[in-house]
Amino acid sequence: KIKNNKVLNKTTFSLLKYNKNRNIISSIAIILTALMFTTIFTIGFGLKKSMEYERMRLSGGDYHISFKNIDDKEVENLRNNKIIKNSSNRKVIGYCKNNELYGENAEVSIVDDSYYNHSFINLNKGTFPKEKKDIIIDGNLLNLLGLKEEINQKVNLTIEIHDSKNGSITGYKSDEFNISGIFYTDELSLAKFIFLNKGYISEINIPKNNNDLYLNLNNSLFLDKKANNILNENGYINSEIDKNNGISYGVNWAYSSVDFSNLEISNILIMVFLLLIIILTGYLIIYNIFNISAFLDIKIYGLMKSIGTTSKQLKKIIVKQALFISLWSIPIGIVFGYILGNFLLPKIIS
Repeated sequence: KIKNNKVLNKTTFSLLKYNKNRNIISSIAIILTALMFTTIFTIGFGLKKSMEYERMRLSGGDYHISFKNIDDKEVENLRNNKIIKNSSNRKVIGYCKNNELYGENAEVSIVDDSYYNHSFINLNKGTFPKEKKDIIIDGNLLNLLGLKEEINQKVNLTIEIHDSKNGSITGYKSDEFNISGIFYTDELSLAKFIFLNKGYISEINIPKNNNDLYLNLNNSLFLDKKANNILNENGYINSEIDKNNGISYGVNWAYSSVDFSNLEISNILIMVFLLLIIILTGYLIIYNIFNISAFLDIKIYGLMKSIGTTSKQLKKIIVKQALFISLWSIPIGIVFGYILGNFLLPKIIS
């Protein structure tokens, strides 16, 4: 029960100096193990993020869930929930039916400003719509219309208005618009887009159920369950239960395809098994090096025991040596593992 920390520390550092070469080997083993773990997990999580991003590009956005074909009141009710980080509303109008665009899927809609950020829409030229008849348009559609890729030019468009609920055509609207901005839809997207100004709503008769509400939640786990909870908390039901009165929703498959909550038990067990093998490999490498080191110093520990050192004190000395070596070896391994992982990730993806 005496204060012996000082002498234990002194003995620990004396042993570290005595076994300098062996400690260098131990440090290298720890660095390599930490490097292996960090590289594997950096590449693994990087691949997961890359897979998500590519699927987001295909799905058209980074939103988690969307509620389809709802009216203005339902939009306001559904977007007010504590688990929602942000929301975007898109009023679907229909399709541009100019003769030059025959066979082209050119969607026309009016959106919240936040929609652009979450749908990978970045302007190459100009600004987002400010005046009532301002539009932003896909540069590919401009080429098909026979126009130069320049802003502040006029374009005549014929819009075929659709009822999103039943897919019927409710009318047509022809007008002259001013091109305020030009963007290029992601090459993986299955459609091209034209976005009108919010102020143009008064000029066009949009069916009441033509709203699509896109939500980003606090995380991407159990999205189906969360979507149903949002519906239930606001007094609505899933369209799968009641096709006529229910609200349909969609989960962004960019997340659901790599969401651990959707994995089968057998796949989870395989992942856990592989993870345990990786951990066990690292553990055995380091354990064996320290075990050999302790065995080679058995005579020293025997002499210390003979002069009254207790087993508890010997354990402290060995643990302090391990901690001191790990204190600088692990951070070095993590840093170099992170650098190596980020260096290899683009090559693996390509």
